[in-house]
Amino acid sequence: MTTVRDFIKKNLWIVAIIIIIFAGSLYLGKQQTSDTTSSTEVTYEFSDARIGDIDIVVSGVGQVESSQQVELKAVAAGDAIDVTAVYVENNQKVTEGQLLFSLDSRDATRSVQNAQLALRSAQIKLKQTEDVYEKQTVDDKRVRQLDEINVQERMNALTQAQEKLGDYQIRAPFDGIITDLAISSGDSVTRTDVLASVITDENIVVVTLNEVDALGVTEGNPVTLTFDALEGVEVTGKVSRVDTIGVADQGVVGYGVEISIDESETKLRPGMSVNAEITAQSVDNVLIVPNSAVKGSGKEVYVERMINNQVIKTTVKTGTSNTFYTEITSGLSAGDTVITNTVQAQSKEDAETSSGLLGNLNLPGVGGGPGR
Repeated sequence: MTTVRDFIKKNLWIVAIIIIIFAGSLYLGKQQTSDTTSSTEVTYEFSDARIGDIDIVVSGVGQVESSQQVELKAVAAGDAIDVTAVYVENNQKVTEGQLLFSLDSRDATRSVQNAQLALRSAQIKLKQTEDVYEKQTVDDKRVRQLDEINVQERMNALTQAQEKLGDYQIRAPFDGIITDLAISSGDSVTRTDVLASVITDENIVVVTLNEVDALGVTEGNPVTLTFDALEGVEVTGKVSRVDTIGVADQGVVGYGVEISIDESETKLRPGMSVNAEITAQSVDNVLIVPNSAVKGSGKEVYVERMINNQVIKTTVKTGTSNTFYTEITSGLSAGDTVITNTVQAQSKEDAETSSGLLGNLNLPGVGGGPGR
């Protein structure tokens, strides 16, 4: 059987004619397509203007945190001091004022005792002065005043010594839970060492929003929370604080948003990842249409309606919008039908023209199989 390559070598003039016919067919096909454009079928998709609600929702990610957390340090330790007793364990619940740790307080105890002795000595001297100087001359009053001042100074010194002694007993600052316990009895610690932390059992959520989204969020906005580690768990909350100063991270400014949780979810743990959807604005019972129905911008905003088989532009005014819907404040009424999409389908004649003009073109003398 003659191959395509052999045919081309022996019949160059026939190949040239075929190329001319091919190019002409493409041209004629284009012309015929243009001539039949008017027969292209146009269809429309519609939607009715209706009364509904529009919620503007912004999203952020963050973490669960304890509403209050304090690191406990041995402020009286100086360079080093021994821990004499540990009264709690990790994850133990404690109450405000409960004794947690004791430090070696022997030096502080001696300081209190010395201050007590000094105060007692000053009080005795004042009493002697009162007994000796009974005439209450000017000099007598001056001596007595000096002794009274000395007594007051000794009382102040005793108070300070007692307060310092109290620093050697570390107590819970509020009702909470012990976490990150890092010491045992007999350990030596410094004033910079963190002995443990106390957290409340009440959790909050902190998320970060970009600067555009953060502008629309205010205290009190409702929030829906979901958690990566808790499938199917959805918790509601409210925005309790929005940072006034943003933090730049790799050129992107973010604002921290604190969210209080409405309902206590016992499985929540500080550090869990959170996805937050914040309803920054909500308008209820307004006239809405799909966003795809609204065209134009600025002062020239309109929708298209089909009236008596004619597409008519209707000028409208818009209000709030979100990802899906736009509020219409004037120009439409509930129940008015608007065009949301225009679809142009290729006519049957066009399809046949495009695919059939060259469909029967055969090379004489060439087999039907593919060339090699």
